[in-house]
Amino acid sequence: MDKDFNVEIKVRNGRLLSAIRRTYGTIAEMCRQTKLNPNRISALVTMRCAPTKENGEPTEMAFNVAAALGMDFEDLWPKHMERLKRKKASFEIEMSAEEVQSIPQYTNRENLIDYRDAITAVQERLSRREKDVIRWRFQENLTFDDIARKLGVGRERVRQIEAKAFRKMRWWAARKKIDKSVLLDRD
Repeated sequence: MDKDFNVEIKVRNGRLLSAIRRTYGTIAEMCRQTKLNPNRISALVTMRCAPTKENGEPTEMAFNVAAALGMDFEDLWPKHMERLKRKKASFEIEMSAEEVQSIPQYTNRENLIDYRDAITAVQERLSRREKDVIRWRFQENLTFDDIARKLGVGRERVRQIEAKAFRKMRWWAARKKIDKSVLLDRD
């Protein structure tokens, strides 16, 4: 049976794109300032080319991009992303009306940018350890036990660090009049 909607999804390296936006604002501005090839940077962002050679070493372009961003290669392309390569930067899927309604809605690009900026601003108030725990839990999907091993603490201590981070984020969101619903909702 045919679904109600055809949805196009664009796939991007979020780590790389976020770093470019934080440092330069846009890929075009990065290219203007660094004289790097925009087509090659775009290919890295859209994952049409892998950032590593067959032997696992970074390509010259990926290395130059990381250097221009002042970041370590591994921060932009962790092991699980090193050899990812897609033939196409987007794909289409069919969805029902209910599935489409469950997609978060943003009224425009400015609101989406405001959302990202709000989370970034609030997360900047966290300690290094709190940021790490939030990142590991919600971007890398690690368990409390996984994080406890990384930090050399107990599972309960990780839960406490996460809870404190959420309290801080909610407090700063309220202080800055940011809609708390944009913050990593745990429900």
